[in-house]
Amino acid sequence: MNVDLELAERTAYADAFRAAPDVCRVEEIGGATCLLLPELGSRMFNRVLGLATFEPLGEIAAFYGDAPWWVSDAHGIGPELEERGFTPDYGWMKFSRGVGPREAHSDLHVIRAGPDRADDFANVVVGAYGMPDWTAPLAANVVGRPGWACYVAYDGDEPGGAGALFVHESVGWLGLGATLPRFRGRGAQSAILAARIEEARRSGCSTVVTETGQLDESHPSGSYRNILRAGFREADVRPNYRAPSSTF
Repeated sequence: MNVDLELAERTAYADAFRAAPDVCRVEEIGGATCLLLPELGSRMFNRVLGLATFEPLGEIAAFYGDAPWWVSDAHGIGPELEERGFTPDYGWMKFSRGVGPREAHSDLHVIRAGPDRADDFANVVVGAYGMPDWTAPLAANVVGRPGWACYVAYDGDEPGGAGALFVHESVGWLGLGATLPRFRGRGAQSAILAARIEEARRSGCSTVVTETGQLDESHPSGSYRNILRAGFREADVRPNYRAPSSTF
């Protein structure tokens, strides 16, 4: 996979974690970006990105302590990780497209959120992912932050959908896409995808990227279908490797 497609996501997550130091930790260890949401205990957020060598594994394991963690974006060293006790876990599909316009329609109205709407943005992300309220700064603190453009879909004054764009060089990463259950099926994510693609074009991007869980019979995904309908192409499945409980 083109490493630049991964780099935009990696840079976005590192920036978001640094923006929420009260709840998040991020460290660069041996050239890899290590993300940790200490109290949540979820590999979704406890991830190592950009690991290219085994040398820092001991230091990385010490950083995570007893928390569960994944190695993602492992630069082709998956087989060697398995030899060291890592277990292949549920993979993520990476997608990319150009910045040509995308038509989308929804009965919700989509606006770009400023800091005054940071709570609305965060409440959708936290609620849709079933995360505890104390994690809200991870989403709220990127609203209005340099490099970020955040969008909220409203039904009247009630926020129902959210999504963010992070621009890194010529690549726009689309993440934090979420819709509260009672608003699903109304086109919120399609409209927010279209708004972010247009913003990426205006920001000088040539490519936009995103990701969602690998599609299989045990993991049906409305997000996967929305991404394909928005003109994205499947780039590659990125495996995630579950770290063993023993130290290195």
